[in-house]
Amino acid sequence: MSDFFVDLLPDDAREIFRRRAQFRLVKLGALLALTVATGVVVNSFVELRRAKAQHEVIVALRERSNKIDELVGKSVQVRTLLRSEIAADAMLRSPISTSTIISAISHLLPNGSWLESMKVSLEEQKSGKAPANNRPIYILLMNGIAPNAQAVQEFASEIRKTAPFAAVTVLEQRAAPKSGGGSEQQFVMRARIDPTSGEAEAQKPNQSGNQIASAQTQVARGESTR
Repeated sequence: MSDFFVDLLPDDAREIFRRRAQFRLVKLGALLALTVATGVVVNSFVELRRAKAQHEVIVALRERSNKIDELVGKSVQVRTLLRSEIAADAMLRSPISTSTIISAISHLLPNGSWLESMKVSLEEQKSGKAPANNRPIYILLMNGIAPNAQAVQEFASEIRKTAPFAAVTVLEQRAAPKSGGGSEQQFVMRARIDPTSGEAEAQKPNQSGNQIASAQTQVARGESTR
């Protein structure tokens, strides 16, 4: 035997219950939507604060990096200025004048050769001894024209034999067409200017003279002993 129910509620009461149920559903839907909206707003606010904090950190790092770049730029400028002042001071204290270098080079140039440019710069000599023994050395860089390749090699050979030049190197040598036809040699040559080379040559006779005087003294002492 199956059970069944008989609805004895009047239509007005049934309508009231139906409206109440619909109102509850609407209320629950609105509450759910409000909860979701609140969660989205809170999450957006948190993400916004996080993005703002990251932006502030990036701005602070950028400002610090700019300050560091400024300090590095100033230090580079100061270093460049100090180097130029040191180079100028060393050039002024150089025992060899620029006119002497120009005169020596002009006398060593082969016939038909000339220099287009010549630059003398300072280079610190790295010595294995104490830093007090480090002497400034000078680098001579020449750009010139020679009639042929043999003239370039002869020029380099003559510079090697002449004080105060040392460590002569032909950095570049190539043939170039002449305006009137034919070809000529363009060269770039580097030489080290050693102020002590002349002193060493000048000291050699003195050393030999001292050795002869010492030998004569020893001979004289030997004769007096006899």
